[in-house]
Amino acid sequence: MNLASRLYNTAKVAVLARHERAVPFWSPERIARQQGRRVRAIAAHAYATVPFYMESMRTLRLTPRDIRSADDLALLPLIDNPLRCSRAQSLHIVQPQPHNFHFGDI
Repeated sequence: MNLASRLYNTAKVAVLARHERAVPFWSPERIARQQGRRVRAIAAHAYATVPFYMESMRTLRLTPRDIRSADDLALLPLIDNPLRCSRAQSLHIVQPQPHNFHFGDI
């Protein structure tokens, strides 16, 4: 990793840390909104890049838009050790995409 990349990442973490320090003082409604945004972003990322989640969601007739809150994650199949071993390849990301789970819509 070169120096410019390290400096950029350090600055990004510093901004995130400053933001996260305020979270304990947020209202429950604001925390729920932020959690919902993050869950939706992660569900969309998993659907777009992880074959297992794409196949599972299609089989269950779900789209990333159906995952709106942490409670909706219960609609997805659990990944246990036998499944992880038998479907290892389909659990890997096939098209890495830049993600912005912490900085979007703060």
